[in-house]
Amino acid sequence: MAVVEFKDVFTSTLPAPKLFKAWFIDSNTLLPKIAPDHVKSVVIEGNGGPGSIKCVNFGDAVPIKLVKFKIDALDESTLTYADTVIEGGELSDKILKVTHEVKIESSPEGGCKSTSCVKFYLKEGTTLTEDEVKESKEGALGLLKAVEAHVLAN
Repeated sequence: MAVVEFKDVFTSTLPAPKLFKAWFIDSNTLLPKIAPDHVKSVVIEGNGGPGSIKCVNFGDAVPIKLVKFKIDALDESTLTYADTVIEGGELSDKILKVTHEVKIESSPEGGCKSTSCVKFYLKEGTTLTEDEVKESKEGALGLLKAVEAHVLAN
């Protein structure tokens, strides 16, 4: 099984705890409100912590309609989050599973830096194109920027 991994860094003027809370704790209610064409609803099965299932129902602006994530880690004290896609989304005839790991750290300037690592576990004999990886990165980044803009404005 081949693994395609990409890392990304996003910087924000928001304090690290505020971005973490908005992106990982409050996004369940924020995203449908601030990006309804992209996210119709987010439903949590469980208490919202590790082991919970997060079901994201996408809007008409997104080609996929549903993604279910198993939350693997959610730690407000270390500002770390991890999940695994278990249904829908990027899973396909090429991809067995997708994992996400995020760490948010304060920056000396007063904002923060979010470092993410995404791993695509591919089925034997398959590959991902640069466009497929780029599409995944841009979708997540667009929602993160929408959350940041909403928090900054409110």
